[in-house]
Amino acid sequence: LSTLGSVAGTLAVTFYLIPAAGTSTAVRLVGGCVIAVCAIGLALEIGPAGLVVLLPAAAALKGGGLQRDERIALHDSQGNPFEIIYRDESAYGRLAVLETVDERLLLADGILQTGMPAGHYSLERGRLLAEQGYYLELLPYLVESGEGKRALAIGLAGGLLPGLLRLHDVETLAVEIDPKMAEISRRFFNYSGELVVQDGRRFVEDCRQEFDFCVI
Repeated sequence: LSTLGSVAGTLAVTFYLIPAAGTSTAVRLVGGCVIAVCAIGLALEIGPAGLVVLLPAAAALKGGGLQRDERIALHDSQGNPFEIIYRDESAYGRLAVLETVDERLLLADGILQTGMPAGHYSLERGRLLAEQGYYLELLPYLVESGEGKRALAIGLAGGLLPGLLRLHDVETLAVEIDPKMAEISRRFFNYSGELVVQDGRRFVEDCRQEFDFCVI
């Protein structure tokens, strides 16, 4: 019975609870269940006084959860102001959108995924290439025919690459495994291109479309 319970609990947390609620919330819920079971056992064994030993664990679990739309104003190590305008957690990691005076940033587990000039429509042809060496903007000109007009991007993030390629008349189909990442790209980075929410490996295995180039 114990083994069956362990297997069922593992499957439920892995395939349902974490994808639906995120890792932190899942840990709190599972921890709360463990504390509840311990509380019942202690109450039956030594009475209500035994519940005192569980108070520290319960307090640790209480911690504030992620507030998706809570705006928090902060400063970086150089004193430059920035604001966290969104944060959430998916089955694939912690996601956050930060805004500075001139940029909007997307981070996953603290790692920068996308940095766009303030306002998606301020993207200018060649600007990031010249200022930041964003050489992926040259992809359309690396196709031998010189007519690369269709791209596949495995991994969307904030949609910077499709946005830049569109300035060169290239349409991009993006494949993103994380539904919340896809939601963020549309909501905060104005991504409006083609998008498939699926594991990139599975998409490539089943895909019958043709592309001039693929970015992974």
